[in-house]
Amino acid sequence: MRIYQFINQQRKRADGSMPIYVCVSRPPQRLYIHTGLFTKSVFSDGVFPRTESNHKAKTIKLNEYLDRIEQIAVENSLMPHDELRRLIMDKVFGKGAFDKSLSEYIMMYSESCKAKRTKEMYIATSRKVDAFDSHASLNITVTWLEDFVRFMRNDELMVNSMAIHLRNIRSVMNWAIKHDLTDNYPFRKFSIPSEETRKRNIPIEELRFIISQTELTSAQSKYRDLFVLMFYLIGINSVDLLNAAPEQLVNGRLEYRRSKTGRLYSVKVEPEAMEIINRYRGKKKLLSYGENSNYMYVMRRANKILKIFGKDITTYYARHTWATIAASLDIPMETIAAALGHSNGFKITSVYVDFNQRKVDEANRKVIDYVLGGDAEE
Repeated sequence: MRIYQFINQQRKRADGSMPIYVCVSRPPQRLYIHTGLFTKSVFSDGVFPRTESNHKAKTIKLNEYLDRIEQIAVENSLMPHDELRRLIMDKVFGKGAFDKSLSEYIMMYSESCKAKRTKEMYIATSRKVDAFDSHASLNITVTWLEDFVRFMRNDELMVNSMAIHLRNIRSVMNWAIKHDLTDNYPFRKFSIPSEETRKRNIPIEELRFIISQTELTSAQSKYRDLFVLMFYLIGINSVDLLNAAPEQLVNGRLEYRRSKTGRLYSVKVEPEAMEIINRYRGKKKLLSYGENSNYMYVMRRANKILKIFGKDITTYYARHTWATIAASLDIPMETIAAALGHSNGFKITSVYVDFNQRKVDEANRKVIDYVLGGDAEE
């Protein structure tokens, strides 16, 4: 048996700090215990470098953890792996380390979500789990998941809504495993139910009708133009467009980081899109729509008004419609995927290859020309 500190450089945080673990090596298994301590320097002698703030206190605490974990591990050398982890967590880090309910862990996880909407979804999942089984822990089973699905069906949730809650639980379980809170993973033998997402695209003639309408009220024109602008910008998400600052328009391109994924985007602003932007320019924001209201209010207003063109139409149709038209024009799927920010199954390639932005620009121009009266063959 060997006890030593381990600095996980692969989990470096945004500020450059790395978590420190204590490893209990009992061949053929290793047990990693997160100490709750972090460092910005790699060291192996149990002594934090002087460059670290509070280095003396951290050194004392780390060595205290090492000594106590070693004592417990030696005294319980024949204890099963998972039981030893729990014993160490209870004795070293305090009773109750494993007493939180599943819904509480989901709430904890939600605090790490950067996007407001994502955080809200995890909070909703926490409440749904609490309503079903307030005593559920990280030791949930396949049977528990199946019962949870039946509970949600009785609650008349749609299949894809249920899938969101289940995927959220799965993410929390993966997070808990990574942080040595559990070894349990019921999703190995459980398939998340799903159904094909309803296609939300507008037929080309209807889209042309929407764009060409002139007999509209001021409010109708305003929100119709917002929808069309989103289409011209390759289905940009509403939160990213409405929160964009004037300085994000650089050299004829809209530069933004998508709030949902954190990925950086650069969309060429075609003349038709620029005309709409100029018409509704804001002072603090690129567009005036959201300067006095949050984007959720603007989108609710937009979606309500868009119903004059079809009872189901929302701003999200802009994204689906752009993709559908692009596909009908035989634009390669990898170009469409790159335009929308999808990997399209090429997960490894998409990480290492800087996709040619020119192809995306040309694809958008081709789609706009076709919608505004061009021929698909041109």
